[in-house]
Amino acid sequence: MVLENIETIRRKILDQLSNYPEDQVREIREQVENATDEELEEFVMSQQNQSHQTQCIFCEIAKGTMNSVKIYEDKDIIAVLEIMPASQGHILVFPKEHKHFIQEVDDKILNKLMNFVKNISPIIIKMLNAEGISIYIPQGQIAGQGIPHFVINIIPRYKEDKEKIVFDWQREKKENEELEIVAEKLKKEAKEYFKQQTSRDNREKEELIVEKKKVIEEKTEENKEEKKIELPKFPRKIPN
Repeated sequence: MVLENIETIRRKILDQLSNYPEDQVREIREQVENATDEELEEFVMSQQNQSHQTQCIFCEIAKGTMNSVKIYEDKDIIAVLEIMPASQGHILVFPKEHKHFIQEVDDKILNKLMNFVKNISPIIIKMLNAEGISIYIPQGQIAGQGIPHFVINIIPRYKEDKEKIVFDWQREKKENEELEIVAEKLKKEAKEYFKQQTSRDNREKEELIVEKKKVIEEKTEENKEEKKIELPKFPRKIPN
C-alpha cells in the first residue's frame, strides 16, 4: 500500500471508531493512532482475511459448518463434489486456509493439490467412464472466479457434453514479432524470479547439509564416548 492509502485507511478506521462509546474503543484507537505503516497494513490484511473467511463458502465447507459431499480430506486440503456440476463427477479441490490466488498458496500445499488432481483423474475416467478431463483454475473475477478462494475444478468430459461445456476462444494468428514483444516482457521478470528462487533453494540445501553434518558429528562423538573402555591399571614394576 502506498503512504497516501495507509493514511486514508487510518483516518477511516478512526472515523468508524468514533461511532462507538469511547470507553469501548479507547485501546483500539490508541493502537491505530500509534501503529507504524507496516503494522497498520498487517492489521487491515488480517481483518480482510477474517472477513473473507466469515463469508466464504469454501471456508465454511472446510470448517464443516456447511454440508458437502466429500471425496477426500486431510489437514491441508479438501475435495468435494460440485453441487451444480458441469458434468457428472465434477470435483472441486482447494486448500482449507483461505487463499485467493494460486501465488498465495504454500508450495507444499499446492503440490498436495496437484498430486490429488494427478491421482484422481485416472480414477474418474475408470469409475465414471469419462473420456477425458478438463482442469479449470479461474483466477480473478473476470476469469470466472466467483468466490475469492483458490479452487481447482476437475471436470470429467463425455461426448454428449461437447456443446454444453465450452473451453474455446476466438483464435487469431499472431506474427512472430508480436509474440517476441510479449515474450520479452515475461522472460525478463521470469528470469529474475527463478534466479532468486534458485538462490533460495541452494541456500536452503546448504543449510540442510550443514545441519545433517552437525547431527552426524554429534552422533559420532556420542558413539566414541560409548566405545571408550577403561583399561585396567597395572602396578608399576619395582626394580630389584
